Amino acid sequence: MVTVPLSGTTLAAVLSWCRNIQPNTLRSPWTELDRSIGRRVGAAISQALDNVIPSNGADGPTAVIYLDDRVTAKDITS
Repeated sequence: MVTVPLSGTTLAAVLSWCRNIQPNTLRSPWTELDRSIGRRVGAAISQALDNVIPSNGADGPTAVIYLDDRVTAKDITS
C-alpha cells in the first residue's frame, strides 16, 4: 500500500483528470484501461468526499481515501 497525501486543490485536479479522460474519441490518447481506472478512482474519490465534514482548523480530522486495485465482477460489467 502506498500513502499519498493530497491537498484539496490536488485532489480536485485528480478528480478533474478522472472525468476528463472519459470521452472516447478517435483522437483520444487514453486507452480503455486508462478510462476504466479513471472511472473507478473518480467514483471512489466522489463517494469518499460525500462523507467528509469540513473542519475550521488545520488540525481537524483528516479524510483517508483507500483505492482498492482488485478487480471485481461488478467492475468488468460497468
